[in-house]
Amino acid sequence: MVDFQALVASARVTLFASKIQGGVAFDPDRDIPDLEGKVVLVPGGAGDLGRQVTADPARHGPARLCVADLPRDDDGEPVTIVVLSAGIMRVRPGTTAEGYEIAFGINCPGHALLTILLLLPTLRRTAEPPDADLRVVAGSSEGHKLASKGGILFDKLKGPCEDIRYGRSKVAIIEFARELARRYPQLKLAAVHPGRIITGMTRGLRKEILLFKSSAPISPIFCVSPAVGVRNHLWAATGPDRETAIVKNPELSKRSWEWTEKELQGIQ
Repeated sequence: MVDFQALVASARVTLFASKIQGGVAFDPDRDIPDLEGKVVLVPGGAGDLGRQVTADPARHGPARLCVADLPRDDDGEPVTIVVLSAGIMRVRPGTTAEGYEIAFGINCPGHALLTILLLLPTLRRTAEPPDADLRVVAGSSEGHKLASKGGILFDKLKGPCEDIRYGRSKVAIIEFARELARRYPQLKLAAVHPGRIITGMTRGLRKEILLFKSSAPISPIFCVSPAVGVRNHLWAATGPDRETAIVKNPELSKRSWEWTEKELQGIQ
């Protein structure tokens, strides 16, 4: 059965971008500060956006820049900047090896596993000096508006499902970032929408979704290259301090975190 409400929402988000509320001019060459002594970790650095997230900081002298799905055993330096850029925008239903709906499993629990089990101990130690500046940037999307009512349907996170899976996964990563910021105020968190970017994922969707295919000829009008879209990530990762409303739905953030912790029990 066709979910017409979801179809209308998808068309609206595809054809009309979210309204921009304010804005800050940011030029990576000019505005990324000297990253001397910083260790930057970019999961998902092989994708179009991830490559750009990696390339721009590399020109500003970090002590080490790691492109990885998981940190290697010999990454002994204290990590100071993490950009969680890995993700998929899959249409066909499917599941991960653990049984999660595939878009949700890769876009949220995968990052939670990396952050909570592997990075948090290092980040907390690195944050002990009072002048420490630790950033964790999670790749989100305006596509979170496509999620079903309630945001996260916890009883449908395993097994394939028929609602808009990508939107739900992006709600989950936003709530994860909010709760991480609440629990660890020594870290600076941001969930960032990069804007309308033409990447390998969007080009792939043109083969599967008629709406994407039909709008392809005019996409250059309202889409940008990864080199432009990445500026949101880079500003959050390296720019000056900013004030953000961390919690809009504290109960959903808390429930999402507790669900994630339960799912991660027993994983070493």
